[in-house]
Amino acid sequence: MGFIKKSIGTDQSFGIDLKELRELRGWTVKELSKISGISEYIIEALESENFSSLNDPYYSERHVRALTKALDGRIPFILGKYRAALVRDGFEIRNTTKNYSFTHKIKRSEFFTPTKYLPFLIIIPIFFLLGYYVWNEAKIFRESPSLTVTSPADNEQITGPRIIIQGKTDPTASVVVNGIFAVVEEDGSFALNMDIPRGLTKLDIIAKRRYGLESKLTRYITYAPIQGPAPPNETIRYFQDYSTTTESFATSTIN
Repeated sequence: MGFIKKSIGTDQSFGIDLKELRELRGWTVKELSKISGISEYIIEALESENFSSLNDPYYSERHVRALTKALDGRIPFILGKYRAALVRDGFEIRNTTKNYSFTHKIKRSEFFTPTKYLPFLIIIPIFFLLGYYVWNEAKIFRESPSLTVTSPADNEQITGPRIIIQGKTDPTASVVVNGIFAVVEEDGSFALNMDIPRGLTKLDIIAKRRYGLESKLTRYITYAPIQGPAPPNETIRYFQDYSTTTESFATSTIN
């Protein structure tokens, strides 16, 4: 990169000299910021000599060095004019050769760089979603499925040998009644037809998942068929014809 010769008068301010160096290169503020790695607002503040908007005008000497080097200017000359501008505006020069004291209290928010923390901002929600998924799936092992039996009622007495067991459970659970599987619909409802013997029958209704706990309800059902009516008494009479010489009469009752 060739050196650009420029005649700068001592009566010309630092900001004007810096701006003219940039314009001689044909660069915009945005282009100079990209080449030097210095923020646009710092370049604009230096060119306009708005030193109060800088976090630390003394530390900004490093910015002036970097900008002057990128513009192929004379670093000692530009630095001298920059320090003179600081003194003119009431800033006291303190040990500018080695140490750069920060007189501005840096806010916590100034340390936050979105691009630096972007991976964490993406990963943290993923971990939260993954944790919620694991916690939700662990409910299978911690909790038993819900179980409600709507029919039959406990201690119900029926007159026919067939009964319908109906109810509702979790859609992911299976239902077994006395060892017989019932069909569970998508909404968790189930129904099962069963034949039971006469007398008292115990129904063990169990809802369970493949893994985890189970829920159990018990119903006692009595099958008592209705007895038919007793047959009526029949009376049969036997008569003998009166035309015969012997007359007889008999009555027989069949129960």
